[in-house]
Amino acid sequence: GSALDAAKAHSQAGIDKAKAAYEAERARKAAAMERAREAKAAQAAEATQQPTPGSALDAAKAQSQAGIDKAKAAFEAEKARKAAALERAREAKLAQAAEAAKQPTAGSGLDAAKAQSQAGIDKAKAAYEAERARKAAALERARQARA
Repeated sequence: GSALDAAKAHSQAGIDKAKAAYEAERARKAAAMERAREAKAAQAAEATQQPTPGSALDAAKAQSQAGIDKAKAAFEAEKARKAAALERAREAKLAQAAEAAKQPTAGSGLDAAKAQSQAGIDKAKAAYEAERARKAAALERARQARA
């Protein structure tokens, strides 16, 4: 029983750590999105205040495209980082489950812990996919607005 309790506590600590990291990342992204939104609003306000000739407009378009490309690259890097983190978490869970399976434990408790852990991974994966879709939509809206 004690090995199972230790495994459960370890699993919960890992889940809590992942949750905290996810929340911190979410807050960081929200702040970055807000800064980008404010910068874009300021840029738009500045552009409407002064009549710009064609060359300035082209320069603004090029700058906007560079910003979109930079955002896309950052998004792809973040996506890769998250996928790697998810994979590391999955491998750690499998290793933990294998270790727990080696020790004689109450099977039903272990199965419940595995199911709960898998549910947590599935939930995180769904949240990741939703965030990815949201960002892709925002990128597309930015592209449409620029066009």
